[in-house]
Amino acid sequence: MTISPDSLYLSHLLFKLLPNNSMTRRNNDRATRGIRASVHTLAGLTAVVIAYCVVPASAGAQMRSTHAPTVEAVRTALGAAEAEAHRQGWKVSIAVVDQAGDLLGFLRLDGASPASVGIAQAKARSAARFRSATSLRDSALTSGRLALLALDGAMPVAGGVPIVIDGEVVGAAGASGATSQQDAIVAQAAVGAIKP
Repeated sequence: MTISPDSLYLSHLLFKLLPNNSMTRRNNDRATRGIRASVHTLAGLTAVVIAYCVVPASAGAQMRSTHAPTVEAVRTALGAAEAEAHRQGWKVSIAVVDQAGDLLGFLRLDGASPASVGIAQAKARSAARFRSATSLRDSALTSGRLALLALDGAMPVAGGVPIVIDGEVVGAAGASGATSQQDAIVAQAAVGAIKP
């Protein structure tokens, strides 16, 4: 719980208004001490209540809700991508990541190259973090935009496709092991299987 400066100031004022006899002189009157302790407790509780009521309202305004692929959606996506790869006869690796590019699910088909494992994940991560298909960076690099090579994680090879739900990128799929265009078809099959 966060205590706002306003509630701390209010609590400080309440404590300041009360006489503090325990430090300056001895007071053996139990009734006075009991009342003072009750007022101090009330002041402290007031500060806590104010902080508890005020801070969540402002914190709530700073938060937004977001979508994320479920485990079942990831399984469905991997299954659809696997079916497309088998139908075409392509030996690929397939990765599905969340919006931050962290791995949610992975599948390496029989016969897929060991190098395709890391490449599929990199394509998916790039599509999620840059919020666009990796084929766009492939095209930009081909047209001479060499600055893309300096961007950390910008995979300039087709085969990474973002998962977009209600206009928001919630993850991505990546595939590797065939040609870049074929990898993009497999990744698109994975993305197309995820429903909002």
